[in-house]
Amino acid sequence: MNSSQLFDGVAHPRQHTSPAPGRSGSPLRDYVLRSLPAALDDLSAGHLTYHQLADSQAQMLRNITPQCLSEDDERTARLLQLDLLFLLSGYAPAGPQAAPRALAELISAQCGRFPALDPHLSYELLIDVNCEEHRRSGDIRVFSAGRDALLERDFYLGHHLSEPWAKSAAYGLRSLVLPTAAARPAAVLDDVVEYLSYFPSWSRPAIARWRGDSIRGANVSQRLREGRLVLDRAGRARLVRVIDKFVDFRMAHLGVTRHALPEAFRERTGLTRRGIREQGGEHDILDGRDPGTSGFSVRHVLTNAVYRLLALRAYLIHPGSAPANQ
Repeated sequence: MNSSQLFDGVAHPRQHTSPAPGRSGSPLRDYVLRSLPAALDDLSAGHLTYHQLADSQAQMLRNITPQCLSEDDERTARLLQLDLLFLLSGYAPAGPQAAPRALAELISAQCGRFPALDPHLSYELLIDVNCEEHRRSGDIRVFSAGRDALLERDFYLGHHLSEPWAKSAAYGLRSLVLPTAAARPAAVLDDVVEYLSYFPSWSRPAIARWRGDSIRGANVSQRLREGRLVLDRAGRARLVRVIDKFVDFRMAHLGVTRHALPEAFRERTGLTRRGIREQGGEHDILDGRDPGTSGFSVRHVLTNAVYRLLALRAYLIHPGSAPANQ
């Protein structure tokens, strides 16, 4: 599938009814592809309780555990981990304590056997592993049923297709703050604009280093304010275009998240570009009133990211107009 095929409804994400030769070896494949979305739909409609769901899954997990613990293939282990974490994520609204104990035990056992596996539903598992399996076999894991399943599928595939371009853009921006910075920053920014449309494990060490460097001042915003990155009027206009691309992406992300996690957005005001620009600063992401992933306030994580971008944009257009610490 390529980007021109997204959101066209041509193929159902669970179009296959049985594994073809060489397809997923996960013993949970059929359940996660077909039964889990239907069960979660029943939960949402009030036709099923979490207790009933846990009971139905507990016996299934007991049955497959010996097979899982005897499998040594790493690709199968990644797919099984994806399936196990899909099951666990289904209990998110009720809390992980609602899930069957056998589920947490099997996830832990798999992490012990394969240390590279993520113990949570990471970007790499949900997007990369999931989409690579779709490309290989036609299978893709989604939580939704019906038309929403197609939209969820394409949300994952869109991320996967855009990732190489985002990677190139990130390295382009990084080159502007290296000791041997690019001699023609405007040309680099032109490329970044063309490339843009929770990174996987290969990028985590680089991101950790770059974040450390950024804290110490090696970031585009700080270099501009210190006068160490000099852009003429055309260069500033190009950087504004780059920022606008990021803002568009962040606002789309915010919109999707509002739809998927309405309980994290009980207060609906202040979520437009103008509202975020006027919020006066970044908000505490550990505010527990509207929690999201891992206890963080998903609302504040997303709006803070937009605020930082809009503050830099304002500084580029009217130097000195944005808060000095943003």
